[in-house]
Amino acid sequence: MNRLTFVLLLGVAALLAFVEGRGIIREGVFGTRIDVLPVLVTYAALRGDLYTLVGFTCFSGLLFDALSANPLGVSMMSLTLVGVLLIQMRGLILRNQVLAQMALGTCVSTLNPIVNLFLVWALGMNPVVGWGSIFQIGVMGISGAILAPFFFMLFDWLEAESVSYTHLTLP
Repeated sequence: MNRLTFVLLLGVAALLAFVEGRGIIREGVFGTRIDVLPVLVTYAALRGDLYTLVGFTCFSGLLFDALSANPLGVSMMSLTLVGVLLIQMRGLILRNQVLAQMALGTCVSTLNPIVNLFLVWALGMNPVVGWGSIFQIGVMGISGAILAPFFFMLFDWLEAESVSYTHLTLP
């Protein structure tokens, strides 16, 4: 992943963290929110290195926590944990296959709220959890499966276009 793609990834993360933290797209799908940051973490983990991933998760997780009701740092920890798991298994994953991207989007979008929930419980807080939470996590997983190939194609195209220029020679 080149620097321009990383900066664009941070920009999209900042925009989506604001949209998700303010709850703008919360009531659109079955009364639950769509979490896009885990899909972006999937892209950063599979296309970048560990430093790129940690920088991205620190930025996006802290920004999301600052704009939402989450305790500060919980989203950062869960996104980093999920991303490091992906980096550890990166050699086994078929990164360029759409079906694998959909499966990873589902897994990461489902695993992230569960890790978030356990971290909030570990901090001694009592989040509201019920049978509806299973439905909401399922909707988040399905939305991750739908959005993952889109973001992979978008950022791969941006990376290909940003390095496809030709150098000018001076006369």
